[in-house]
Amino acid sequence: MLLASCITLQQERLYVAERLVPIGDRVLIEPVEPPSQIGRIVVPDAHKDKPTRGKVGAVGETVEQVKVGDIVVYGKYSGTDIEVNGKEVVLMHESDIIAVVKVPKPSSQTELKL
Repeated sequence: MLLASCITLQQERLYVAERLVPIGDRVLIEPVEPPSQIGRIVVPDAHKDKPTRGKVGAVGETVEQVKVGDIVVYGKYSGTDIEVNGKEVVLMHESDIIAVVKVPKPSSQTELKL
């Protein structure tokens, strides 16, 4: 059941990216919600901020610094919020992206040097 829901989610993401193609230097971003619990503290919905991180779903033809699948950080009020198939996405200029989050690859050899 979990595998089927993951496949459906991946197909939905592809569907959103295929239907909405950014033009020029624009980037389509799927926001990632911040965690609702930090340690043992639960953050109420009234105090949640607008997401400032997201996954790049599609890029325009002149975009050079980000690619589809990158995790990016952007300004809180950057871009235009759009709802596609009941899902909230953000369309913004490439220059509104502040940083790309690089996830370190695990090394094949974990060696301790003393």
